[in-house]
Amino acid sequence: MAEPSGDGRQYLPTGDTCFVCGACNEGGLHARFYTYGDGRVHVDFNPAEHFTGYTGVVHGGIIATLLDEILGWAISLQSDCFTVTAELTIRYLKSLPSERPYHVESWVAENKGRYWIAEGEVHDVDGVVYARGRGKYFPLSTEETRKVADCLTYLPGDLPAFRGAE
Repeated sequence: MAEPSGDGRQYLPTGDTCFVCGACNEGGLHARFYTYGDGRVHVDFNPAEHFTGYTGVVHGGIIATLLDEILGWAISLQSDCFTVTAELTIRYLKSLPSERPYHVESWVAENKGRYWIAEGEVHDVDGVVYARGRGKYFPLSTEETRKVADCLTYLPGDLPAFRGAE
């Protein structure tokens, strides 16, 4: 088991070219997801100006992409399988200004057997919620999960999620 960081964070592996978490994707979000082992997934997000639609306002598609990824991670950690998105609903509550720090958090809401449902939200350092997401996800097979896991990058100390997928 990976050792948590000093504050208890356990970082998740990344996909080098992934738009959301890929360190090698120059135009990507470079999100670094983590968990405290409580079933929730977190990411700290400080959107740059080039992720805006209107000047100074983060594009809704960027918010949806980030929520989609983090919702899927919450389910993947609990189900031990990667997932594919079947349905995603985003509720935009306020315009999200760029170049400010935000926290995004997700959790599993329901296991329906054939599919899972997760929820999450984007809020600022004062706890003001800007967007909420809810999605339905279908788990991949063990073989498909293994193929995805084989393409991930695990940095020293990362949670070894899916490394033992059989």
